[in-house]
Amino acid sequence: MTFNDILEARGARDHAVKDNKDVKIKKNEPKRFRVTYKWPRCSFVFYASFTKKAQRLQLKTFKVHNCPIHFKNKWISPTIIVVKYKRRMRTDPRWKLRDIKQTIKEEMGVDVTTMLCSRAKSIVMYKTQGCYTQEYSLLWTYAEEIRRRNEGSTVKIMVDRHNPGQQPLFKRMYICIDALKKGFLEGCRKIIVLDGCFLKGLCKGEILAAIGRDANDQLYLVAWCVVEVESRDSWDWFLRQLQDDLNIESGIGWSFISDQMKELVLAIA
Repeated sequence: MTFNDILEARGARDHAVKDNKDVKIKKNEPKRFRVTYKWPRCSFVFYASFTKKAQRLQLKTFKVHNCPIHFKNKWISPTIIVVKYKRRMRTDPRWKLRDIKQTIKEEMGVDVTTMLCSRAKSIVMYKTQGCYTQEYSLLWTYAEEIRRRNEGSTVKIMVDRHNPGQQPLFKRMYICIDALKKGFLEGCRKIIVLDGCFLKGLCKGEILAAIGRDANDQLYLVAWCVVEVESRDSWDWFLRQLQDDLNIESGIGWSFISDQMKELVLAIA
C-alpha cells in the first residue's frame, strides 16, 4: 500500500478515531509516519516511509489492534466534527451544544467536551455567516440605501465612543420606511401597540416595535428599533423618533397599547 503524500498517510489517525482507538503518533515527518497505540499491551503499529523507487510513501509495517475500544480520544478535533456535521449545523443553527455532544457520542462513540463542540460550531457559523462584527461598518451604507430607495424614510444610528480616538461602537438603530409611515397615517386608525422582544441570533440585543392595524384588521408595522437593552432610556429614544415621524404633538387623539412594562410606562409619561 502506498500514499501520495504525508497528508494521505495521516488518514490512519482519522481511521483510528472512527474505530474508537486512542493512538499515539511517534513519527510525524514529511517522509516518515509512525503510529502506535497508547495501551502498552496493544500490538498495533502503522509505519509508512518514503521510497525512492516509487517516489511515494509506502506502508512498511502494519499490525492490527488487540485492545478494547476507548471512549476518550484526544485526536477528536473541531475540524473532524466540522467535516462530519457541518451540513446539519448549517441547516439547524440553533442545534444546542449538549445535543451536538450527545449526537457525537451516539454516532462516533467518543466523549467530547462542550468547548470542543462550541469551537466546531463557531467555525461552521463563521464560514456560513461571516464575521458579523465586521458587518457593523456597513450599517451606514445600509441606511443610505434605504433613504435612496425610499425617499423620506428615517434611519438613525446611535454609537458609543468612550474616547475621541476610539472606534465607535454600535448602540442603537431606528428605522421608519416612508411607505409604511404614509400608509399608516392615511389608512389606519391612530392606535399603536408598543412591544419588544429579544434577538436570539449571534448579535444580542432587543428590538422595539410600533405596530398598528390596517383596514383589514391585520398587523401593520410602522417603525422598529434595535437597542442594546429594553430600558426607560431606550424606549424614550425610540418614542422620540416615532413622535417626530408621525407628527405626534400633544398625544390627543392617539391611543397607545402596551404590556404595562415599567420602563415603557415611565418613557410614555
